[in-house]
Amino acid sequence: MFSLYKTPNAEAAVFKLLKKLSINIDRAEVSAELEKHPDYPGLLAISGVLNNFDVKNSNRIGGY
Repeated sequence: MFSLYKTPNAEAAVFKLLKKLSINIDRAEVSAELEKHPDYPGLLAISGVLNNFDVKNSNRIGGY
């Protein structure tokens, strides 16, 4: 699909993941939740928003 505007990377990654997992969540809701998250556009924001929509995920940010 051709678009006249570019989707920010964090949002595009979430949309692709949700599509790959066949999870139907409104794109506008996901975008709004991401943009208001304090860690946006970071991985913690993505993880937090996925948790808000009951999409199981984990992040491995921090120590090795």
